[in-house]
Amino acid sequence: MTTIELYSSATNASIKFYLKKYMGYAVPTVIGAWVYILYAVIDGIFIGRYLGQDGLGALNLILPILYIPYAFSIMFGVGGSTLMARLLGEKKASEANGAFNQSITFIFILGVMLSIAMYFGANTYLNLFNVSETIKNYAVGYLQVAAPFVVFSILTYMLELWLRVEGAARYGLYCYVLGIAVNILLDYIFIVKLEWAMQGAALATSMGMMASSIAMLAFYYTETKYFKPRIWRTLLDEYFLIWFKSAKKNNPTSYLWQVAVFNSN
Repeated sequence: MTTIELYSSATNASIKFYLKKYMGYAVPTVIGAWVYILYAVIDGIFIGRYLGQDGLGALNLILPILYIPYAFSIMFGVGGSTLMARLLGEKKASEANGAFNQSITFIFILGVMLSIAMYFGANTYLNLFNVSETIKNYAVGYLQVAAPFVVFSILTYMLELWLRVEGAARYGLYCYVLGIAVNILLDYIFIVKLEWAMQGAALATSMGMMASSIAMLAFYYTETKYFKPRIWRTLLDEYFLIWFKSAKKNNPTSYLWQVAVFNSN
């Protein structure tokens, strides 16, 4: 075999290798961008078929609220994965693990805050629109059932982005498929069989996202190479203790500054 033939063969092998790597990250990325849309589409199919135009009207009214967790998911997912990848590239594994735990702990705190706001603010939000009582009740019912699961809405897309840093993009894709399958199955059970209406749709979607999130979190307790979850320790050491120290020296509002510093480093 000539030198040119050897070079051509090596080049083709290299192209195939990198193309396979590229597709291994590109496909989960594209599907990840569709996840929230798929949940809405699946809900829309079941709601439109079994609850009619009032159900679809209610779903359209609350979609902007449901996308708020998605916005935070993108913010922490993209920002966190970039920071952690950079730190790992700089051989600062301990700092990368610290960034992982600071981010995920703050997400749990944020999730609780958003859950409370969604549950108790649902009626206030719907009062802004001149809609029938049926649509309002449908929308409020959906939001209040979905509220306790907000943290999983944030974790779903965010954790998949972080799994790419671990080189486990395909695992994240499988978790997405699991969540969508759970959503379809539970939509059928809750809406068609049990006739739980909008509350059933909200519960099915929330449990689908919860299934995806738990499966992704399980990876960090069993298969992770870089990140070791210690959420409760981080919550105590890097949030509550900072708040108490700041309150003692200055005032409680300085805690917000400390949170901002930790999540920007």
